[in-house]
Amino acid sequence: MNQLRKLRQFVSVQTEYDLRNACASFVPVRHRSRNRAIFHTCVWKTASQWVRVVLTDPRLYMYCGLKVHIGPATDAWWPDPGALQVPRDRIVPNLYCAYDHFAQIRKPEPHAVFFVQRDPRDILVSWYYSNRYSHVPMGTVGSHRRVLSALSERDGIAATVDCFDEIAGMLRSWRAAADRDPGIRMVRYEDLTGADALPAWLDLLAGCDVLVPREVLRKVLDTYSFQRISGGRKPGQEDRHHKYRKGVPGDWQNHFDGEIARRFHDRHGDLAQELGYD
Repeated sequence: MNQLRKLRQFVSVQTEYDLRNACASFVPVRHRSRNRAIFHTCVWKTASQWVRVVLTDPRLYMYCGLKVHIGPATDAWWPDPGALQVPRDRIVPNLYCAYDHFAQIRKPEPHAVFFVQRDPRDILVSWYYSNRYSHVPMGTVGSHRRVLSALSERDGIAATVDCFDEIAGMLRSWRAAADRDPGIRMVRYEDLTGADALPAWLDLLAGCDVLVPREVLRKVLDTYSFQRISGGRKPGQEDRHHKYRKGVPGDWQNHFDGEIARRFHDRHGDLAQELGYD
């Protein structure tokens, strides 16, 4: 994966997916999922790129028979989600959107959908570091970086609280949708990346009718372990300039003082508690 990150300036995501799908064409399918599509939905800073490469690893294709789809449906800023048609027999990763946008996409039936959530305070801190240091300049990153570079770290995190409305709204939209629809699976970032990641992933994939053997999945997760993708660092060893900065939950407690905590609550209410975090 480190090699892929180095090649990203030369290899587009579309090219990467084309290569993955080409590799999958030579892989025998041992179990074909009953779902005609699987949707990975999320907000930013929920290890979305990492979930993507795990979910679309050719070794998992063997146990679902679903190739990878990329197109307008993977763009959070599409103008007309109702005009999008997702083809059959595809995994669609990294849908950064609110639930109402997702609901308008024309989807094959049956399909599975899961949403990866994370403690919103950790999302906020990670988003600050990404905008300030590590993210490739694109979209609004450049303007955020110019503002944040003129502020101290503490003031930058405080300022990020006021720019968090869109992400907070997306998190709330999926939580409310899952409360109404038991077919929407809410998955915790902390479970997928934690010490019990293997059973968490096995449970998630089984729910999507991807019946990958435990040992195969263990090898896939080992391929993309934090230590491998971060250049040898262990979880908790920080590199603020790296995409995978620290790799541990609860880091927000190192950055939220009383004033920032009150500012977050005044702006976003009990969002953390609504999502099941203390």
